[in-house]
Amino acid sequence: SKTPWRDQVLQHLAAGVTAAKKRFGHKTGRFLTEEGGWAVTMQDVVLPLALLYTADVPANPRHGRSELLRIASGAGDALRDWQDADGRFEFVKPDGSTWGKTYMPWSMYHWLEAYALLSDHLDAQRSCSWERGLRLAFTGSAREQEANRRIHNIPTWHAMALVRAGQIFDVPEWVELGTEKCRVAARHQHPDGYWPEGAGPTNSYNRVYVHALGLYHRFTGDETVLPCLKRAIEFHRHFTYPDGTLVETVDGRVK
Repeated sequence: SKTPWRDQVLQHLAAGVTAAKKRFGHKTGRFLTEEGGWAVTMQDVVLPLALLYTADVPANPRHGRSELLRIASGAGDALRDWQDADGRFEFVKPDGSTWGKTYMPWSMYHWLEAYALLSDHLDAQRSCSWERGLRLAFTGSAREQEANRRIHNIPTWHAMALVRAGQIFDVPEWVELGTEKCRVAARHQHPDGYWPEGAGPTNSYNRVYVHALGLYHRFTGDETVLPCLKRAIEFHRHFTYPDGTLVETVDGRVK
């Protein structure tokens, strides 16, 4: 397609708004399954909604739509309402099962970026509430990551998100901790461009490392992670089918 890549992405996101609206519960601010189930990660759509509301470009037909701001605001409020006093989220799955309380890195990151985009558009009370919830969450995440030296896809995502939160809230300690952990994760990549989990490469989770370190590089310009990103790109070029499906026969963890 001759359409610029950014425009393609915005148009694709805009096309998903109708489906998101159907899943949105106006009383709770939660995005639900057809059966009414919910998981905290289902709130991650708050970020594309915030992006569509604020991106003032011709390719985005949803810019400035008050309905988007209303839905995104409710989505962020739902995350804040679900936090405990330490900023954690009960990890409830759509089937109703619970996996305990956690600092959910994906939801925290998407909410953080939505806050950065929408803070000037939110009323003062909501903006303060979101900031307090995010600071609680990332303070807890930083505390856990200081004690956790495991190389894994989840800590790598936590590290990237800590860098970004440190930039947005001007907390140098978070930036320093996240940077250290992102660099360690990059150094622990296998020479063939993947991070082993299980008995070998795990293509789906490998993309989590790539996404996290790619965002980290985007936020910091840290060129020390570029070699590992280039190796990962080559790995995925070889182990992705032409339609985008991951090659399953080399997967060490996900069957």
